[in-house]
Amino acid sequence: MALASVVLNGKKSRIKASEATRKKILDAAKKFGYEPNRNARALRMSRSFLIGVITYDISSSFIPKILTGIEQGFMHTNYSVLPISYHNSEEFAEALETLRKRKIDGLVMITTHFDGFPEELSMWNSVAKVFVGCTPQLENTSSVRADGFTVGKIAAEAFLKRGCRKFIHITHSVYCGNRSGWKETLKRAGIPGKDMIFFNTSLELEKSHKAVKALLLQEPDADCVFADSDITAAAVLKAAKEIGRKVPDDLQVIGTDDSMICQITAPPLSSIWQPKIQQGEAAAKLMLTLLNENKTGALVLPVHLEERESIKPLINEGDKQ
Repeated sequence: MALASVVLNGKKSRIKASEATRKKILDAAKKFGYEPNRNARALRMSRSFLIGVITYDISSSFIPKILTGIEQGFMHTNYSVLPISYHNSEEFAEALETLRKRKIDGLVMITTHFDGFPEELSMWNSVAKVFVGCTPQLENTSSVRADGFTVGKIAAEAFLKRGCRKFIHITHSVYCGNRSGWKETLKRAGIPGKDMIFFNTSLELEKSHKAVKALLLQEPDADCVFADSDITAAAVLKAAKEIGRKVPDDLQVIGTDDSMICQITAPPLSSIWQPKIQQGEAAAKLMLTLLNENKTGALVLPVHLEERESIKPLINEGDKQ
C-alpha cells in the first residue's frame, strides 16, 4: 500500500519502485479509474495546491500569453492557477484578500514595476512569490523578465544604422524599462539631447492616435519613432498616413512585443520580440523550485528585432541584426 501511494502521488520517499512495478501500479490505476483526491492530499500536506496570479489589465496584448505560459508550466503538476486582474489600488487590495482567503501556496505578480505594493504585500512574507516583469528585493521571492535595457538598445541601434537623425521615444508608462537602453545608446552615438524626444501617451488606440498625430505635426523633422507597445506604434502609422508622412521613406517606426498587430498594419510593423509564453513557463518553474526546494532565482530573458516594412532595409545585408 505504501509503495502504491508513493507512485500514484509522485511523492519523494526512501521507498523506491522499479520501472516494472511502477508501470504495473499506474496501469492498474488507469484500468480502475483511480485519481488522487486533491482535497485530501492538501489537508494532509497543509497545502492548497493553488497558485494565485495577479496582473494589471488582463486585456493587454501580451498578458494572456504570459498566463498561457504559467498554466502550461503547472499543467503536469498538482497545482491549479487562479488569475485575477486589477485596475486600481482598491481592486489590487481586494485581489490580495481574495487569494488570502483561498489560502494560496504561491503568488505570481505580472507587473513592470513594484512601487506602491510593499505595504500591501507585507502580510505575504511567508508566501512564495514570483514577479514577472520586474525584480523586487523581497524575501522568499523570485523573478523573470525580458531584457528591457536591450529592447531600447536594439531599437536605437536599428535606427542609427539606417541613418536616422531625430529620434522619438513614446511610452504609456512612467516605469518603462527600455528607455534607459534607448537613451544610453543614442548618447554613446553622439546624438544631442535636442534630437531625442520623449513622449508619454495612453495605451488606448484612439487617444494615442490623437496625441501622436499632434506630436508628429509638431516635430516634422523627426525621422523615426520607437514605441513601447505595438498598439502605440500602430497609432503612429495611422497618424503618419493622415498627415502625409510616408513610412518608411519619411518616418521609420518600431514597436514592442511583436504581437499580431504587426501582421495587419500597413505597412507591416517592425517590432522588438519579447518572450511572453516563455516568461510564464519560467515563472511556473521558479515557483515550483521555491515551493519544493525553498530556492529563489532571477531570470532575464533575451529579446530580438523582427524586421518588417516599417523600417528601411539595410544596404549591407551583413549589418543586419
